Amino acid sequence: PTGTPPDFSLSANPTSISITAGGSSGTSTISVAPLNGFNSNTALSVSGAPTGAVATLSLSSIPGGSGSSTLSIFASPSVAPGNYAITVSGAGGGSSHSVLIALSITHASPPPITPVITAPSTVTSGKSYFATVQARSGMTYSWTITDGTITSPGGTAGVTTGGTNSISFTAGSPGPLTISATETNGAGDSSAPGNITIPVATQPGCPPGFIDNGGGVCIPVA
Repeated sequence: PTGTPPDFSLSANPTSISITAGGSSGTSTISVAPLNGFNSNTALSVSGAPTGAVATLSLSSIPGGSGSSTLSIFASPSVAPGNYAITVSGAGGGSSHSVLIALSITHASPPPITPVITAPSTVTSGKSYFATVQARSGMTYSWTITDGTITSPGGTAGVTTGGTNSISFTAGSPGPLTISATETNGAGDSSAPGNITIPVATQPGCPPGFIDNGGGVCIPVA
């Protein structure tokens, strides 16, 4: 009777690799093991790397039916983030096998920078104003204020529209008033706060027989 023919097994460890585009490479050990007396050379090849990524094997041939090769994958910053399937194939002694390695590529978050705040050079107690910073893609912003109140959007987040992040605020008691803004990237790293200090003028009172209309204008008492 004809016995079971010689063959080999092909495996990868680990079977998933996560790397950052433009960062360090990821590796997996590709192993060839003989079955039923297999002792042929095994040729290895790799495919499936996305455009801008390079996948290499430390050995392209495993002699004698047993051994291992290291798969290394590097992705340039131009590679689109996402999930990819890398295939390592082996052929020898009339047999062929393949193994899949799941590849996940992400992009590093750019470092945060200290925001530069644009706001009025002077403010008047009780009146409302806006403060803005340039908003960068993928960043969030938090605001704080002393001797004043953030009135919109409330809290500390600010509103991002048209490339800027802004708050509206009301000046409080004569200060000076200090506004701070911090930029945070997707990795949770925060910049040093950007600060601006603004003199606060006291709104003049109305003369007898007049009242403030709520906008700093004195109108006659009805």
